[in-house]
Amino acid sequence: MSGEIIAEVGSVHDGSFGNACNLIDVAADVGADWVKFQTHIAEAEMIPGAPAPEHFQDEPREQYFTRTGFTESQWRKLAAHAKEF
Repeated sequence: MSGEIIAEVGSVHDGSFGNACNLIDVAADVGADWVKFQTHIAEAEMIPGAPAPEHFQDEPREQYFTRTGFTESQWRKLAAHAKEF
């Protein structure tokens, strides 16, 4: 994998499948070889009611991670879309 470019999408898609597809397109347009998304499984990595960091002021962190997650079917569609490039 030496010399390949990985585009870090993270979670800036904000839970929008369309945005996620567009971010894959942008990564391909600028020459990325791979694209990496960040995922969270709220119920597996958080204690309910745990204090949230300051940057989670508008909604609880657990709710944000649940809202911005994709289903397994959506992940498969995103992977298929990325493989088109």
